[in-house]
Amino acid sequence: RHTRYGTVTGVQTCALPIFYPLLALTFYLFLGDAKAMVNFGGFIQGITLPVISGAALYLRYFKTDRRIAPAWWWDLLLWLAVISLTVLAGWAAFDYFRKLMHW
Repeated sequence: RHTRYGTVTGVQTCALPIFYPLLALTFYLFLGDAKAMVNFGGFIQGITLPVISGAALYLRYFKTDRRIAPAWWWDLLLWLAVISLTVLAGWAAFDYFRKLMHW
């Protein structure tokens, strides 16, 4: 399928929804700890937030037509959200690994 920004492949649309449940099944079979899987899933979801906010920045500055660009204060709020999400995700990752390594 073609979009304005390039081709969307079958790997992007079909394999990813299949990959993550298989990854979870693999973790369960090897770890066998449902609580650890829930914690790991929350961690993975948390670290995707900076990726999503980075995509929002990319779309804002590289794909938005200047004629419909938002006011400066929307940019300020966007940057505040990106910085906040990145700091919180970084802290969450640090805290997760600190607990995992029993520091």
